[in-house]
Amino acid sequence: MAKVDVLLRGFPGVSNRGYFGWCNVVLIESGGETLLFDTGSHGDRALLLKELERRDLKPSDIDCVIISHLHFDHCLNADLFKGSRLLMSEDAIRYACSDRPDAVGDTFVPRAHAEKLAERAELIRDGEGITGEVEAMALPGHTPGLMGLFLRWEGIALASDSVKNAWEFVRMDPTACFHSKEEAIMSMRRIADRAKVVIPGHDRAFEIRDGGVKYRGGLKLEISAMLAADLDGPIRYSISAGEP
Repeated sequence: MAKVDVLLRGFPGVSNRGYFGWCNVVLIESGGETLLFDTGSHGDRALLLKELERRDLKPSDIDCVIISHLHFDHCLNADLFKGSRLLMSEDAIRYACSDRPDAVGDTFVPRAHAEKLAERAELIRDGEGITGEVEAMALPGHTPGLMGLFLRWEGIALASDSVKNAWEFVRMDPTACFHSKEEAIMSMRRIADRAKVVIPGHDRAFEIRDGGVKYRGGLKLEISAMLAADLDGPIRYSISAGEP
């Protein structure tokens, strides 16, 4: 039986210092293979390893890593999985390894890291099967060549930043489109036409219901800050929505 497991939960947050960049990192068991969709940012590294360990897994146990696009918050831990197949789209690689991100104000591509990953990547195309139950799903707009996954057994779309959060999806109004807003909307509509469940780039998973959405589970986040030398400890801020 195929299985999908969100190792690290995405968070739809931004501050006056910019985006938090906490994306969903998803583990998939299918067809006797263990797949990982996106790898998070460098700040996620220790927690990602911990979550794998909790499931009795090591990086060497991951058969295949699929990188949706080469923004720092989705690809910076791909180097942990040196023995795994690494799949990306050709357009995603060409974009990240060119001067185009600078030209369109896309400051999120770690160029040197992207070039290293491109050296070992296998190209994947829209509709291509990764296992019998998992297929690649081209979802351009946010960036050229953004590649999601479609999990056939439950109609789940792993959308990455083609759907950053449910708020944008309900309104069909994507933000931060470095390639084409028109194509980004088309990608959202493709997901709406086909999927029953969406795992977005930076939000909780949700079901598509009657033109709206219903979240699967809640969200809880705690932020600690050492704001003054004379305090006994850090000040903690808690953010929650729904039942975790």
